[in-house]
Amino acid sequence: MNAHVGMKGGGRGSSAQHAETLLAGSQSATTDLDPLNQLAGRLRKGMKMGLEPILNTLPEVTLQPAAMMRYDTYMADVPSLASNSLFRVKRSDARFLLSVDGGAIMRLVDRYFGGSGAVDPVLPQEFPMSAELMIERLETMIVARLADAMGSTPEIEREKHEATIAHLAYLEPSDQIVLSRMTVSEAAREPWHIDFVFAGTALRMLAPKLANRVTSRRPGRADWDDLVQSPLGEVPLTVRAVMAESSISMATIAALEPGQILPISLARHVALRVGEQAIGFGTMGKHEDRMAVRLKQILKD
Repeated sequence: MNAHVGMKGGGRGSSAQHAETLLAGSQSATTDLDPLNQLAGRLRKGMKMGLEPILNTLPEVTLQPAAMMRYDTYMADVPSLASNSLFRVKRSDARFLLSVDGGAIMRLVDRYFGGSGAVDPVLPQEFPMSAELMIERLETMIVARLADAMGSTPEIEREKHEATIAHLAYLEPSDQIVLSRMTVSEAAREPWHIDFVFAGTALRMLAPKLANRVTSRRPGRADWDDLVQSPLGEVPLTVRAVMAESSISMATIAALEPGQILPISLARHVALRVGEQAIGFGTMGKHEDRMAVRLKQILKD
């Protein structure tokens, strides 16, 4: 699967009220959008966990009901610098636009390199390489979570990417689109949006996948009780408390030498993992002169 992430640039972060106005009064009263809202609800849960290692904290992800509008109305809300990526679901040949605020991307890059997340209010016309790498990391995570939310393994590839949405040539300005928006919030930080934009024809082609019901990969309560009481309940599992994670390019890893310094950011919440699956979160501390993790949240889903 070829993946890349998109976010929206400079202006939208400071125009949260504008974003609300964009959606106000445009939500469809029909049930045609119910499958998309259900898919977005499943995706929201995965996005929250997928963003945790990128943000080094567990964010709040809220979902706004899908809304219908003209494409030119939506484009007018997109800042001059944004990550706008056009994706294609191969088997259905349906396309959708993934867009994220460019200002949010630049703030994430600054945080990644140890900064506070404050950036120059005058954004560049194009993304620097560091921002392109952050976009790639975000898109890879989002596309994987989207495929998981669909309950299958569809091949999703990025066809185009533009920092200016008008250059994307996705639809005609007068075309009707459906916007599904997620808002990412952290304490004392400016919220930002992740937008999924679909043409009506794309929604019709994706309808069977959107209607899929996804059940949890974990056993139900009764199944867990049977499992822990069986001989398998004695099988030891390695549990890792992950204080920090960082994505490094293969080229950088190949060139590592003793003495090099790799910057990392410690998270306020420590992820507790079995394999690659996060099972909970906690905070670091001491217990009887040993390092310990105080559990704050156990993941049930």
